[in-house]
This record gives sequence, structure tokens and C-alpha cells, in this order.
Amino acid sequence: GGGEGGGGAEVAEEEKKGPISIYEELKTKRSLIPDEYSSMLVWGTAMLLHFYIQLGAPFAKMVPGLAELAVKPPEEKKVTVADLQRAERAAMRAEQEAEFEKTQVEDAVKAANEKREQDLADAKASKAAAKESIVSNAAGKFEERVAKGKALLQAEPDAGEGVVMLRLRAPDGGQFTRRFSINATVAQVHGFVDVERFTEANKSGDPQAALALLAEESFHLVSTMPRLVLKDLAVTLEEAGITNSCALILKPIVEE
Repeated sequence: GGGEGGGGAEVAEEEKKGPISIYEELKTKRSLIPDEYSSMLVWGTAMLLHFYIQLGAPFAKMVPGLAELAVKPPEEKKVTVADLQRAERAAMRAEQEAEFEKTQVEDAVKAANEKREQDLADAKASKAAAKESIVSNAAGKFEERVAKGKALLQAEPDAGEGVVMLRLRAPDGGQFTRRFSINATVAQVHGFVDVERFTEANKSGDPQAALALLAEESFHLVSTMPRLVLKDLAVTLEEAGITNSCALILKPIVEE
């Protein structure tokens, strides 16, 4: 008897829960498709509720809980031709704005690249101009040196007593030969060397650059036999120890 009483209590409990779960299901669902409900009973109830709502749900407020179930679901807004046109215009506007922004970005990138290239070209041109100016100034200084050397030079004497033949060799391989009086100064020999090297530089592919290099170079005349270094430009060849024909090397002066 106790067992049957217990079973009856469980059934009563399920029956008690039944209406609550049906109510919750009807409250959350508005579909008319049977498969979407837990049972045909719930679906049938949903169908009755649907027709009841279509009739206007009379007296719903008088029945507890029915008012909540009898709420008519909001109708979907019908899309009109005007709505479609507005949406189309909005999409076209958005596309145009996106294209405009893309064009602006591309233009900005292009402008930045052009500016960078122009800056590089300007820097290169400025550097080249500065280098050209330095070379030109240096070449000009050497030309002044050559002009002074020419002013010191006298006519080449004929061979004879008191006249020596000097064979001069430059560091770049250039060789020059000339007769000098033993009374000529070391400065006059330097002037001759500068004039000859100036002439050779002007025959090169880049005279300005060649002259600029010569402008940076200072040298002593050195004799190997006898061993002499002609540092004093004011003395004569005889005073410096050169009384016979000989070879002289142009030894660059290296500043320490």
C-alpha cells in the first residue's frame, strides 16, 4: 500500500509540473510546426492559443497567466520599394566613401614616395654641388700656383758650362726633363714641375678632379746620387749641391 502511495505521489508531482512546463514552452514559442514542440498536446495547445490571439484574445486579462501567453508576436516590417531604394543609395554612398578614402590613402602614399625621391635627389645634387665646388676651388688654387711658377721660370738655357740637365719623376709616373742654370733656384724647378703637371692634368678625362688632387700635394725634390733633399726653395741649385746633371724624384710631403 505504501509503495502504491509513493507512486501516486510521484504521478501527482509530474502532473503538478506538467502545466508549468507547458506554460513555459507556450510562453517562449510561437511556431506552428509540430516538430518544434515537446508533444502533440503542447502543439495542439499552441494552435488553439494562436487562433485565440487572432480573435483578439478576449477576456485574457481575467484569466491569470493568459495575458502573458496572449501577446501577439510583433509583425515583421514589410520591405517597401522605397526602403530598397534607400538601402541601395546608402550602400552606394558607403562604397563611394570607401573608394574616396582608398584614393586618399593611395595619393598620400604616392606623395610621400615622390617627396622621399625628391629629397634623395636634392641631397644627391647638393652633395655633388658641394663636391664640385670643393674640386673647383682646389683646381683654382693649383692654377694660381702654376701661374706663380710660370712667373719664376726663365727661358731654358742652352747646354754649356754652368747648365745641368734635370730628369724629374713624379709619384704618378710622370717624367719631365729640362735644362737649368746652376744659378736657378729650387723654386724655379718647382714652378717647372707644376706647369708640366698642369699640362698633363688638362689632357686627362676629368681635368678639374686631376688639378684638385695636384693642389693637395706638396713635395720635396730628392736626389739619390748624391743623396740630397732640396727643402729650401730660395737657394740655388748650386747652393743646394746640384752642380751636375742628375735625376730628381718628387717626394710627397706627408703631414704628421
